[in-house]
Amino acid sequence: MQRSTEFDRQDVYKGKIEPLTKEIKERCAALRIPFFISFAVACGIDGAVTHKRDALTSAALKMETAGCMVYPLISVAAGSRAVPSGDAPEITYG
Repeated sequence: MQRSTEFDRQDVYKGKIEPLTKEIKERCAALRIPFFISFAVACGIDGAVTHKRDALTSAALKMETAGCMVYPLISVAAGSRAVPSGDAPEITYG
């Protein structure tokens, strides 16, 4: 038997998670900490996922940083491919 992945937690997000997200954003702004956060709050029977996202970038904080990792995360969350399609690349370490 295949399990259903359909769910809708948007009401839970709105009541329980969103206030915490706002608090995190306020604290990160005060401490000048860039961040990106994404919540999958719903998934339809067709597999379409609804996300709630927020970010505080180094640019928004008026910070000059080299290699801020927030931008690549936002790019991937927006649908950019992190791994090329097709065969998995071979990765060698060391």
